[in-house]
Amino acid sequence: MNQAKIRLSSTEIELIKNADWILTKNAIIEKIVQFFSSLQEEQKNELQLYKNKLPSRFFTASPKISKGENYSGLPYVVLDYPRFFNESGFGAIRTMFWWGNFFSITLHMAGGNKKAFEEKLINAYPLLWQEKFYSCISENEWIHHFSPENYISFSEMTEAEYRKRIIESQFVKIGTKINLDRWETAEDFLLSRFKTLLEILAG
Repeated sequence: MNQAKIRLSSTEIELIKNADWILTKNAIIEKIVQFFSSLQEEQKNELQLYKNKLPSRFFTASPKISKGENYSGLPYVVLDYPRFFNESGFGAIRTMFWWGNFFSITLHMAGGNKKAFEEKLINAYPLLWQEKFYSCISENEWIHHFSPENYISFSEMTEAEYRKRIIESQFVKIGTKINLDRWETAEDFLLSRFKTLLEILAG
């Protein structure tokens, strides 16, 4: 038997004695799922407006909501819509709630899908700068936080730097975020930026 005793701090002892905080956390996550369920219906309505301007793959898959407990140790909920994965690569607009951090919305294109939209993405630099988006500069496309080694603001990169990034990288991720204390305006913010991304892709 391991002789090393595992000790808990007084704060940890109080937490394991109290079920209310974990039940509250679970209730909050369910409210986020409900929020995303409502948001996805609005996104579907917006996407239908571009039926004749975007490839059919944008309309094939239904929205997908998933949740987990451990993105960098914290719970999260994601909504992917539109979403597609084919021989050309990955593509999605991802809306994310990350506990203790933010709501975010991100356009993620890889491989041939990225290639197909390169010029439209490059031409969108002024709009992305104006609406305070961020560009991913990491080589790992599956990191979602907005730390400086992963994302930089469009105000911090020139149009030439952005163009080079779009052309040379195997993927592109363009995102923005809103603080959790702005809950009351989060839906409008996320839907507005969703519309912006669709406008860019539709050209």
